[in-house]
Amino acid sequence: MQEDRGYPMSGVESGLKEAFHKYHIRPDKVFTNVEMAAYITTLMRNDAGKTNFSGEDEKTLTLFQNQGLMPAVTAAAENPADESAFLALADSFHLQDEQAQLIEDFDVCPWRMLRYIPGHWHSTEYFELFYCYSGSCPVHFENETLTLHAGSLLILAPGIVHATPCYADDAVLFITHIRSSSFEQVFWNQLRQGGLMERFFRQALNHQKHAAYLLFETGVDPDIEGLLSRVYGEYSAPMSYTAQMLNALMSEFFILLLRRYEGTVRLPRTEKFYWRHEYSAILTYIEQHYQEAQLDEIAQKFNYSRRQIGRIVEQTTDESYSRLIIRLRMEKAAVLLRRGVSPANAAVAVGYQNLSSFYRAFSDYHGCTPKQLVQDK
Repeated sequence: MQEDRGYPMSGVESGLKEAFHKYHIRPDKVFTNVEMAAYITTLMRNDAGKTNFSGEDEKTLTLFQNQGLMPAVTAAAENPADESAFLALADSFHLQDEQAQLIEDFDVCPWRMLRYIPGHWHSTEYFELFYCYSGSCPVHFENETLTLHAGSLLILAPGIVHATPCYADDAVLFITHIRSSSFEQVFWNQLRQGGLMERFFRQALNHQKHAAYLLFETGVDPDIEGLLSRVYGEYSAPMSYTAQMLNALMSEFFILLLRRYEGTVRLPRTEKFYWRHEYSAILTYIEQHYQEAQLDEIAQKFNYSRRQIGRIVEQTTDESYSRLIIRLRMEKAAVLLRRGVSPANAAVAVGYQNLSSFYRAFSDYHGCTPKQLVQDK
């Protein structure tokens, strides 16, 4: 990432732009995997080696030089009558798997999206982190379209069908692939237990597809952008321990993102629910004040009725307000007990003044007494 925020069009992008206009592709057109395979093979056959790849990092050429897609592209372009080769290419556009898309032994692989590649419906087996560096880029879902602007940061769960076209010279989109199979062990400790981000990733890893993404507006935060720049630089010029360094940088990135922007996150819209900006602040407030927070107080603070707050909590967490408070209290109590805090002090810390009430709630939630929990750790 460059300080002047300039990413001039490269030779391959200029070729893609020329084809984009030659074939009269509509900006709102989203290709199917079969249409995408046909388009790419046509470009490859017509190009015949004329495209200038200068200025492109090899790891950035996601379609023309991608380690996973290139063999299928080459086979289909060189054998236009081979239906099996064409179908294999179409399948590779439909579902992008970890083995083909991520370098072996790497949990994190960043690259820059080529401009004027047609948007096409596909899903992945890994997490994707989109960062809009300049201009704007739409992200299409089956029932919703988001528009990313400079500073927008989108985290997308595996298995979600989407499309990401960038049809402008100033549209610069960085995408970081994060291996799903190792995400939990690499990054889990950075997520606050019981927090919004942790809940999203748990749902995503369990294939609960209503939790498709998290969208943050960072306002071009120089620290956030600086960390992503270091990730991109480390990946582009690998040396010893690069894989470990990438994991460390991404861990720092997640901590900073949560610290500054967790309270402003946007979640997906569904048929029954539309996420409002202030909902993040409401949930963050509840997480920070679960020991004493009351519905009436929260309703007054955020200018909602008691009933509306209850409905917001239920729609965003799939739990009633009372159940959410119990979960937050009991999970925090378990953490404190495992750290050696006495049951009496743990009870007070999570909002119980009556020790017998704490014991009863704890046993109902965990299925054991505080003493048994500590003994079994």
